[in-house]
Amino acid sequence: MWLPYALIQLLCVWHHPEVGVTGVIFDLLLVRPYHPFGWYMQFLFIWYILYYLTSFVSKKMQVIAFILASILMICFWTPLRAQNSLSFIIGILFARNESKFLNFVNWKSLIGATILSAGIFVVRERVLKIDGFQATIGWNTFSLVYYMILATFFYIILIMVCKPANEKILRGFYMIGLISYEVYLIHGYTYAYLDSSELMPMVAFFVATFELSHLYQFGIKKINHLFEL
Repeated sequence: MWLPYALIQLLCVWHHPEVGVTGVIFDLLLVRPYHPFGWYMQFLFIWYILYYLTSFVSKKMQVIAFILASILMICFWTPLRAQNSLSFIIGILFARNESKFLNFVNWKSLIGATILSAGIFVVRERVLKIDGFQATIGWNTFSLVYYMILATFFYIILIMVCKPANEKILRGFYMIGLISYEVYLIHGYTYAYLDSSELMPMVAFFVATFELSHLYQFGIKKINHLFEL
């Protein structure tokens, strides 16, 4: 995970010469990310470290550790990180209990998720008008619930659409998923160099970054293979 990030960051850092050597080191070590998208890399890095440290205990204790970490993020970290504080543990729980999650998907759950999504959206519009609320733990908690409900809604739709009969759609999602990390790095860290907001340059940029993501993934695999030798 770290090597692809480090390489693309080193390639793009010349665009911000004011960062300095210390800033580059802190950025590469994800201590203080300079790039606006660096928060996500730092966020992932922390979760992977926690996952490794808790891999020596029982699964139950591991889940408890993740829940405690999520609570700390909600209480003390930025809203953006707090809003995503449960995403990692939910991914783990889904991987361990996939069949139970899939059994949850039906028309009743879709209707329920639709009603909840509409309701929480209306509430959010009212909450946004409360002065100073966005700087509180209450806002972090509400935002977490808000995005979790929306994520559940889109998850149900995705599972209902991607039936085994729709093999082509599934294959397309799979191919995109294989390079999702590379797309995030290539697109996010090169977007600053796009000077035009017109349609054709934007389309060309998206296509180019998508293709470069394939090449980048291929190159990283070759580098990893060299280290393995």
